[in-house]
Amino acid sequence: MKSLQATTTTLAAALLCAILAPPLAQLQESGDHWAAESPESTDRLMDPARLERLSELAQEYAARVPPAASHGAPSPRLQALASAVNVDEMMALLRAISVDIPTRYWSTAGMESATQYMLDRFDEFQLDRAYFDPITEGSTIRNVVGVKLGRSTPERIYIVGGHLDSYSPERMTLAPGAEDNGTGSAGVAEIARLLAPLELSSTVYFVCFTAEEGPGLGSKHLSQIALDENWDLRGVLNMDMVGYDAAGTPEMLLEGFPSDPRSVALMNVVEATSTTYGGLTVLRYPDDGWGSDHVSFHRRGFPAIMTIDLDFDRYPCYHQTCDTIDKIDAEHFRRMVASVATATAKLAGVRFRFASIEGIADRRDSTDDAGVRIDVAGTGYEPVRSAAGGVFSLANLVPGSYTIRAQAAGYKTAQRRIVVAGGTATKVKLSLAPQ
Repeated sequence: MKSLQATTTTLAAALLCAILAPPLAQLQESGDHWAAESPESTDRLMDPARLERLSELAQEYAARVPPAASHGAPSPRLQALASAVNVDEMMALLRAISVDIPTRYWSTAGMESATQYMLDRFDEFQLDRAYFDPITEGSTIRNVVGVKLGRSTPERIYIVGGHLDSYSPERMTLAPGAEDNGTGSAGVAEIARLLAPLELSSTVYFVCFTAEEGPGLGSKHLSQIALDENWDLRGVLNMDMVGYDAAGTPEMLLEGFPSDPRSVALMNVVEATSTTYGGLTVLRYPDDGWGSDHVSFHRRGFPAIMTIDLDFDRYPCYHQTCDTIDKIDAEHFRRMVASVATATAKLAGVRFRFASIEGIADRRDSTDDAGVRIDVAGTGYEPVRSAAGGVFSLANLVPGSYTIRAQAAGYKTAQRRIVVAGGTATKVKLSLAPQ
């Protein structure tokens, strides 16, 4: 993702971006390339006027943070879906692609491994389809695509995407890219995991794009397919850098294309879900979007937007080998992804019946089982306390898979992984052994 500075005192530093690798010559598109024309010999310089524009907006925003807008009564289903976003799942995936795989630079074997890993995850979620979208026939430079078909209007398509590739000065051997853009890719996978067992009216494509860093090959390729095949593509929601929060307060920069009313409509939906279900304050960039995969779709006539951390331009490890998982703010990450998950569900017309859990927490050496803390690990669901006899209940859950955890002072934590179905109450017993 591009680099900007939010304050005028640091604008000069923002212009010192990492050198980008060259695109495949046969795939480079004249006039449709957002990096420098000679990226190996020229730093990717952002328009100083654009930098100053965002700097002024950010300073004004910091001085007068707007209150969350009111968008009507929250939907219980969307609220439950926001709570179901599981940061433990996302951090485990992020660890696999940014720690276990040292680099995901787009032309490396590491990126090939990362795309295979993401395809395997999509297969595990039991989506209707999961496949590689190669840039050229037989190529390992490929997008990873998962598809959840809509029930009533399957021809209507939404894309949730984020680029999987990473960059650093040591890109061929070490480019962990945890924030840029492991977070976006993990977010795409988490939304796919959540929506896979649910019913949607419209179809959703979950896409991990390749080669965003520099040539933007993956999004150009898929957007051209959508154009050539005349997809009824209603919206592209791109996530790029969604896990870093320098200020310690959850905030989002929302970027689209004000000249396209359809893009504005998408921004309206995402801003509403971000404030209502993500608990975020949102700054809309007032000019046209740039520098990430949503641009390719806009240029081919499709409505597209991007969500990104408001603090991304102050991230000290942007395009560096220090862009590692320890820099990620887990709760901010969860809220950013919840915002896009609920927007996607709203746009695609999600339907499900609530699930619930009825349980017993048992202290093995005691007859007093009240007061045990029960939580749904990694999620935003509020924890509960067991009543007399250890009885507890967790209601209004989204159907899916959860780890239920029981904790009490002086006892070992007890937990179980369970799958809950809509319209049913799942029984569970958690037995706590003394420490």
